[in-house]
Amino acid sequence: MEVVGLLCVLAAVLTWGFLCVWDSAERMRTSEQACLLRSGSRTLLVIAHPDDEAMFFAPTVLGLTRLKHRVSLLCFSAGNYYNQGEIRKKELLQSCDVLGIPPSRVMIIDDSSPLLHSITNRKIHEPEKKGGAEAHKTKYVSQH
Repeated sequence: MEVVGLLCVLAAVLTWGFLCVWDSAERMRTSEQACLLRSGSRTLLVIAHPDDEAMFFAPTVLGLTRLKHRVSLLCFSAGNYYNQGEIRKKELLQSCDVLGIPPSRVMIIDDSSPLLHSITNRKIHEPEKKGGAEAHKTKYVSQH
């Protein structure tokens, strides 16, 4: 019985020690990452269509805005597949506002041509992506 109690105490102490070391390592890594992404940097988030910013990038955007980044967003579609383009544009702007991206830093390319949707013609948007990054003077570009 005493052995079981001793093992339980030992397991608790080892678990506590592991958690302390892990927490310390995590804090150090976070500090290193914060140095890489300096406060005041500009970041362009490139997404395919409205709602990607919330579904895939919300933690990233919130983290960058917490670090005082100037985050801009470039969206390559108005989300008009079901003729809801105007609604989706408004939702995108509202979502960005909640995430800390003002409407002045949101650019939506509303091009419904078949060329936009062609997987074989991806390179067509490289100049627009580059232009979006230059227009917002961004250092980092994140895309999905």
